[in-house]
Formats: sequence, structure tokens, C-alpha cells
Amino acid sequence: MKLRRVILALTLAALCLSCLGLGVLAAQTSVTVPLDVTIDLSGNVPSKDGTYTVVLEAKDSGCPMPQGKTGGTYRMNITGENTAAFPDFHFDKVGIFEYTVYQVKGSNRGCDYDERVYDLVITVTNAENGGLEYTVALRLYDSDGEAEEKKLDQIVFQNYYHYPDTPKTDDESNLARDLFLAAGAIAILALLFLTRKPRDAA
Repeated sequence: MKLRRVILALTLAALCLSCLGLGVLAAQTSVTVPLDVTIDLSGNVPSKDGTYTVVLEAKDSGCPMPQGKTGGTYRMNITGENTAAFPDFHFDKVGIFEYTVYQVKGSNRGCDYDERVYDLVITVTNAENGGLEYTVALRLYDSDGEAEEKKLDQIVFQNYYHYPDTPKTDDESNLARDLFLAAGAIAILALLFLTRKPRDAA
């Protein structure tokens, strides 16, 4: 009988310690924040998919960043019209963490790359269960730095293609014009040479 009581007491103690351990773990749990980015294309989109580079930049050195970052920035390439996710980044303390997200202007002269900048604020707070929880707030700025909207649900960059209906570039137009003028000048000189009168002999 005494042995059973001892076993029961030990079992209860083990359960209590287990619950206590779970509580400690919950208090130390970090939160993982996913972040998706969408590239939206319109206009005369080329048949071959382009590559678009999006940058996540921390405003402060204490802001957690995804694995693979370089300094305070992380660059992600997206192929074609698509949605991609930054690698998850983890927060193990409460605080307000601020970032900017923007697209790097590409090299295609026939494309208007979206130059707007997103202001990303991740707020991490203590949850009722002793762990952590987070909220995400987005604000969008145009190329002049003016805020367009206060609350957004997602990050989207809208790129517009003039290609393939883009007029010839200035360089190409100037080259054609110069060649035309040069050919005309040569023709005039040749005509003057052929029609000149010989000088009277002295």
C-alpha cells in the first residue's frame, strides 16, 4: 500500500514538473513571420520570363533577418509573374521591428518597373499563454516618398511593359538619322564633283 502511494506521488510530481517545463518552454518560444511578395505584369509582356529582384532592408541593426542576408539587407529574385516568399525570420523577444521592401529597377528599357516602397512594421508582444505573438502592418510609399495607403494586406509590385511596341530608342533613331544625313552629303558632293566645270587653261 505504501509502495503504491509512493508511486502515485512520484507520478504526480513528474506530471507537475512536465507542466512546469512546458510553461517555461512556451515563455521562450519564438515566433516565425512569413512574408510573401507578388510580381504583377501587364502590357506587352515578353514571352520569355524576366527576373525581378526585391530587397528587404532592416531599418535597425537589431531587427531579425532571414537566413542568407548580407548586412542589413536580403535580396530575393522572382522569375516571371509570380508570388514568392522570403525565408522565414524568427523573433524571440518583444519589440517593434521596422523594414522597407522595394524592387530593384531592371535593365529592360521597355519596362516601367514599379518604384514604390513598402514600409513594413512587425510588432511582437507577449501572448496570454506566456508565448509570443505578432502583428504585421504595411504602408506603401510612391517614388516621391508620399504615403499612398495606410493599411495593406500584401506586397505587390506592378510592372508595365511597352515591349514589343516600344518606339525605337533615341540612340537608334539618332543613328538612322546620322546615316541618312551622311549618305545625302556624300551624294551631293559626288554630284558637285561630276558637274563641275573645268578651269580654263592659263
